[in-house]
Amino acid sequence: MKNRTLVSKRWWRWIVGSGRDVLCWYDTWCGDYPLKVIVPRLFAATDFKWFKVAENVVQGNFVGVDWDSLFSQPLRTRDENSLRLIESLVEQIMLNPNSNDRIV
Repeated sequence: MKNRTLVSKRWWRWIVGSGRDVLCWYDTWCGDYPLKVIVPRLFAATDFKWFKVAENVVQGNFVGVDWDSLFSQPLRTRDENSLRLIESLVEQIMLNPNSNDRIV
């Protein structure tokens, strides 16, 4: 049964409420795959792999977030394009501190 749970988790998707339970890089919450799969070079370059979605927002959304602060070295041009992709995926997501995150 444990193996079935692990296999099934691969297909889980989060509906973000407060963002306190959703891991930014590891969970599927803003696309069809986790961000670590969508932009693996950025995932490899960050020092902050285990932060929650709620820890990287400004006033309930991602507009104005300093994504570059997640990386210890300046990003290359191709990595900056990947960063723009992340921004486009999350720009419409609004957090609600009174709502729970849900798995669907």
